[in-house]
Amino acid sequence: METQGAGPCARRSHVSAVIADRWLLVQGGFDGTRCLSDAFLLDTKTSTWARLDCGVADVAAQPGPRALHAMCAVGHGLLLYGGAAEGTIFSNAFVLENAAVVEGARLAASLAQLSTERAALHGKLATVRADADCTRAVADASSEAVKVRCGLQPGRRGV
Repeated sequence: METQGAGPCARRSHVSAVIADRWLLVQGGFDGTRCLSDAFLLDTKTSTWARLDCGVADVAAQPGPRALHAMCAVGHGLLLYGGAAEGTIFSNAFVLENAAVVEGARLAASLAQLSTERAALHGKLATVRADADCTRAVADASSEAVKVRCGLQPGRRGV
């Protein structure tokens, strides 16, 4: 897969997770020299990488450089836990959210709901059309039956 944008450097012992079946997040790890704290987001629909702002204003509240940590998707965000760096083992946890990802996932869920509702409405419309066609056919058949009973036939006048 060819991608666009500046993606993460080569690394190991990092974490990655898929968010809302669209975005792949890669965070932290070890590049062979040092532990990393950066995070990158790959939009799998556009194949574009972007450096992720973890959404935490306080630098002290952001996850520091780490490797061998764990991360899992929680709603439209990610829970990052533990890891190690330079002989220190961490037991802290962080919730990472990106406003664009959260909004994109919300919009995707809304579109999915609208698509489901649209399909249901199309089903109802098809039923209404079938009922109307059936009613017309019964009415047409009844009209023909009345004409035959009254002695009205094409090309003849009734008595």
